[in-house]
Amino acid sequence: MDLSDPLLSHQAIAVDELSPFFNHIYVVTGRKGIFASAQNITVHSCEWKPGKNLRNVFFFLVTTLKILVTERIQVVFSHMTDAQSALIAPITKLIRTPHYLWYAHKHYSHYLKWSSLWVDGIVTSTQGSCPITGKKVATIGQGVDTELFAFADHRLISNMRLLHIGRFDRSKRIHEIIAAVASIRETHSHVTFTQIGSPASVAAQAYARQVEVESKNGVSSGCVEFLPSVPRSQIPSIFSNFDIFIHAYDGSLDKTLIEATLSGLPVVTTNQEYIQIFGTWADSKNASLLAELDVLLQIDSSALGAELSRRRQIAEINHSLSAWVKKLNTILQSN
Repeated sequence: MDLSDPLLSHQAIAVDELSPFFNHIYVVTGRKGIFASAQNITVHSCEWKPGKNLRNVFFFLVTTLKILVTERIQVVFSHMTDAQSALIAPITKLIRTPHYLWYAHKHYSHYLKWSSLWVDGIVTSTQGSCPITGKKVATIGQGVDTELFAFADHRLISNMRLLHIGRFDRSKRIHEIIAAVASIRETHSHVTFTQIGSPASVAAQAYARQVEVESKNGVSSGCVEFLPSVPRSQIPSIFSNFDIFIHAYDGSLDKTLIEATLSGLPVVTTNQEYIQIFGTWADSKNASLLAELDVLLQIDSSALGAELSRRRQIAEINHSLSAWVKKLNTILQSN
């Protein structure tokens, strides 16, 4: 519950948006930061500490069980917390309290396997964002506040600035993005690339150092910039300073892809979830980043503007926060 968190601030936003639909919401979270909650929201922080598993489980169970026993809980919603859901799912089943889990990852975690046996439903963003299928799974979009991301025209001129925002780890394939940028600079010498996002683990730190050294000493030297993570509130203004959003993560649909699309930034990605919804520039589902860039840079401004507007409309209809909250609330109050 921290609006300043660069990755998870939307958890606090989701709770706030759900508050008008319930008499009271009790939140059990790993950490509370900047979050001015509504009067009908009570936040309990377990101060979840990485590596302190026994301590974490004890305090989480004590806090959660106390709420389940002392309050008249209508429904439990586990938001992006498959491990915590796995701990309490058998209990909520036993006491017949409806329990729903939000899961939007392609990885089929052991926690998800266990939770899926007990929860009443699994909520996800798109069909490809959850490894489980069936009647228990409901898709409701990404839930992006469209009002924060104003659509703007982005004309592709010679000095093009490419951007990626996301964790600096191997799964994001930052090295492949840099390779594509280095290749496109052979015909567009003024193209630059900026990576915004910090590594989130020891392994990711090693990967980030390797990529930074290779880019400094390689053909991409001088055209690549690495910046740390920023609060999510700064992302809309950052988008206005760039021309193309480039992305190579092949997992579930990243929220930043929707945000960039809402802002009118041309998105170049190999992410199949995004491609299925919005299409590609090269008219091929298997096009490389370089092929996508090459075609994009040849599109005339009027055709580009029309396509970006079309993509914005799709994002608004299917992935807005207001639609996400209404669909989620319908699910949570269905029992």
